[in-house]
Amino acid sequence: AAQGVRIVNIALRSERRDGRVLRGIVARNVVDLELADVDISGLPVGVAFCLASIRGSSRIERCRAHDCRSDRDWGAQHPQITGLEIDNDRIDDVATTGLVVDGFRAEDLTVGPAFLAAHGYETDGVNICAPEATGNLFRDILVRNVGEGIDTFGCDSRFEKVVAQNCHIYGIKCVHGASRNVFDRPIIRNAGLAGITVSGSNERV
Repeated sequence: AAQGVRIVNIALRSERRDGRVLRGIVARNVVDLELADVDISGLPVGVAFCLASIRGSSRIERCRAHDCRSDRDWGAQHPQITGLEIDNDRIDDVATTGLVVDGFRAEDLTVGPAFLAAHGYETDGVNICAPEATGNLFRDILVRNVGEGIDTFGCDSRFEKVVAQNCHIYGIKCVHGASRNVFDRPIIRNAGLAGITVSGSNERV
């Protein structure tokens, strides 16, 4: 694993507005990661903050993903626009544990009519992709004008002061075995389909 990585006080802007799959920052297999005051915007399809297999005393503080958009029919591909993604591509099945995310913002992750007709509203503010991602803390999180606010498969984590506003599908979505998570004082405004949805899985996970 990489040790003690710090990325602070930077802004990333995509020069290409559509037609590519991009990632802003990718951190995989890192112990003691610090991301602070990082601002990412203008991506087409892709992930602003892409994390996997993060351990130790790792923190994401005051980071923001915003103004990302696509309006293409990506055919057989499965396009997704995500602010913060955790454990979609783990290293040797090592899960993210003990991560603290404080003051994260995901705003205006949107799609146009061609994308919407072909794929639906495939954007997430925060997407935790593995039930094995456990013991993480998410505090003071704002997701606004996205498809889904918090989409989690993870377990045994805590979410404090989550605000999900103008989410076109769900404000908070706990699926595929997401269990024993605590949501403390969430505020959900103007969810398109449901404020909170909780469901199991058709598969063993």
